[in-house]
This record gives sequence, structure tokens and C-alpha cells, in this order.
Amino acid sequence: MPEFQPFLMERMMSKYEQVVEYNLTESGVYPIVLKELLD
Repeated sequence: MPEFQPFLMERMMSKYEQVVEYNLTESGVYPIVLKELLD
């Protein structure tokens, strides 16, 4: 059986997703226009 490789990118995203104001890495969010983001 091959050695398990951890999902480093997923781990990094999970570590910081609760401490940022805007999580731009999330794929399951409603789209907004740039003006809404900057307001």
C-alpha cells in the first residue's frame, strides 16, 4: 500500500479560513461584484 500523503493545501486553508475577513479560497460562496467586496 502506498504511503499516505497529507493534503497540505487543504490543511493550510483550514487553518486560516476562520481568521481572515474574506476567504477568497472558498469555492462554495455566492458570487459578488468587486464593488461589493471593496465597500
